[in-house]
Amino acid sequence: MKPTKFLTTIVSAGALWALSATVTLADTTIEFIQWWEPEMPAGSLRAIIDDFETANPGIKVKLVSGPYSATHDQIVAGAATGTLSDVVGLDGAWVNGLAKQGAIAEMDSLMDGAKYDRSQIADIVKVDGNSMMFPLASFVYPVFVNLDLAKEAGVDKMPANRSEFAEAAKKMTKADKNQYGWVLPLSMQTPNGIQNDVMSWVWASGASMLKDGKPDLENEAVIGTLDYIKSLQDAASSRPAFSPRRSRTRSRSSSMAASA
Repeated sequence: MKPTKFLTTIVSAGALWALSATVTLADTTIEFIQWWEPEMPAGSLRAIIDDFETANPGIKVKLVSGPYSATHDQIVAGAATGTLSDVVGLDGAWVNGLAKQGAIAEMDSLMDGAKYDRSQIADIVKVDGNSMMFPLASFVYPVFVNLDLAKEAGVDKMPANRSEFAEAAKKMTKADKNQYGWVLPLSMQTPNGIQNDVMSWVWASGASMLKDGKPDLENEAVIGTLDYIKSLQDAASSRPAFSPRRSRTRSRSSSMAASA
């Protein structure tokens, strides 16, 4: 992902932040909670906000920034107490729960009222047919490879498809040494591993676990992925049962919504 594209996307989506405010108020401050500022180069997000404020006189944006986990807790607390920020940076996994709580606003009426050009937005996430969230950026779901073990097993190139991946995993497996060609890092403590480490196989194939904004977990792509993962387990190419969860990588989507 090119940084310039990321920044442009935020700026274009940012034009919507103040749709309701620009209709009724000459001067206002919008509070924007997110975890992106600490993860971006110093001053990058603030510079984008400064450009937005210059283009929209009378509108100020107050950034509420913190680590990912702390931001999640703060959003959940704000949703429960009615003190959520005006604009909310979301992990895609949070949107359905917040929408059902009525904590985030549907944005169709805001876009219609401001005659906002929806073509400026790459995608819109909907819940029950209502526009609730704009995806801003996506990060990769990486597979980390122990190159020494791969070389030792005679795997001299990275797999290009599932068949090659299964073959490489089989070659690298030595169960008697507790060595497996693939480890699926799932944990009961962090069940979102199913989303990040299983569904990423579906997304990498260009498919989805959703249809018309609702779960579609019995489609061919999802079932095929689960069957494939089971085949790795059956072939003893994957470590049995659950393994400790790895530290979280940049393997999530970043999205934005307006609080209700």
